[in-house]
Amino acid sequence: MFTSVGSSLLFSTIFSLCFFGAFGLEYAVDAFRLDMNPWVFDVKDMDFWFNPMFLTWLFGRDRRRWAKWTTASSLIVAVILGTTLAILASIERATRDVMLIGCVFGMTFTILLGGVVLYYGYWKHTKTETNEDSLISSEKI
Repeated sequence: MFTSVGSSLLFSTIFSLCFFGAFGLEYAVDAFRLDMNPWVFDVKDMDFWFNPMFLTWLFGRDRRRWAKWTTASSLIVAVILGTTLAILASIERATRDVMLIGCVFGMTFTILLGGVVLYYGYWKHTKTETNEDSLISSEKI
């Protein structure tokens, strides 16, 4: 049987792995798409809802906004996929109360982890950039 501490560790670990997996996959996909489509730098403004290249455009133009969108979507994926995986991993070893406690602590930890990743991420602007909307130079990519 899992205790509430063991369940919290299980959920936190699975949520964190799902978060970093989703974030890393989005990074890899957007970096690949940006390399394959250099015209993305020429587009001044791109609508979001119906454009599949929006996140790639943000990846090339504004890493801070890209990181916000990607962190939010990765947190959603981590909560949905992580809950499913953690419940499957502990369904016969834990009671509902212990699983609920683990899920709440795991979600809280993962949301805080997402905030830390967003705040301390490498996409922060350097001192050489003058404004937030400036293009990221090819040396940084």
